[in-house]
Amino acid sequence: MTYQQLFALSAALTQPNDISDGLRILADAFPDQSQLPFPTSVDEWLADDLCHSGLLAMPPIDPLSIFKQQQPIHHQHQQQQQQQQQQMCSNTSQHDLQQALQQLLPVSPPLTASPPNLDRSLESPEHQLRVPLFPEIPRQRVLMPKTSTNCPRTIAPRPSTMPVTVESKKRSVDDMNNNKDGDDIAVKRQKNTDAARRSRLKKLKRMECLEERVSELETDNTRLTTRIAVLESEKSGLESKDRGLEERVRILEQQLAEAHRALTNNR
Repeated sequence: MTYQQLFALSAALTQPNDISDGLRILADAFPDQSQLPFPTSVDEWLADDLCHSGLLAMPPIDPLSIFKQQQPIHHQHQQQQQQQQQQMCSNTSQHDLQQALQQLLPVSPPLTASPPNLDRSLESPEHQLRVPLFPEIPRQRVLMPKTSTNCPRTIAPRPSTMPVTVESKKRSVDDMNNNKDGDDIAVKRQKNTDAARRSRLKKLKRMECLEERVSELETDNTRLTTRIAVLESEKSGLESKDRGLEERVRILEQQLAEAHRALTNNR
């Protein structure tokens, strides 16, 4: 019986003697136990079928060995996550740098970054817990592939200080412009406030001058009204005196005329 004939047997028709013969054949074919082939999915299926048929006892599962097999997988998974995060950070920093340079230097051609090799970071060997077909023969521990441990790690480029400097300069320029605009607005507001205050002061002074002028004119009006009353009284007195003088002149003229007639009659 050969190794291929052993695996071509049906689990329902396999006898314990055939399994013992198969073990001896494997022991003779592989004197060095490190040369035993690794178990595959066919081995697992055959071992499960033999265990369910009662022809092969279920080997005890060592939790420590399971933990040791899972530990490299977990460590490698953490390394892959760290590499992906570093690649994302580097891509983000390069994208921010491109945007900053495009805003500051619109004439210059845009910077292009080579796309990262995601296939290497996404490659993860599948490790599964397999039950060996023949637990009596110790098999070699599954080691990590040498290519996976020695694969070049993608080193994230050190973030350049240029975007920070450009952004800081841009922010400082924006702050200066905002401060300048704020100062101009404050100066204009102060000028408007001063102009309004001066206008109100001028208006108040003008109103005060007008009120003083009104009071002076009212005083003059009262004085002139009194003067008019005095002059009217003097006028009425002079008119009455004038009438009296006119009456006396008329009487004297009559007396003079009678005297003249009397003299002329006596001659």
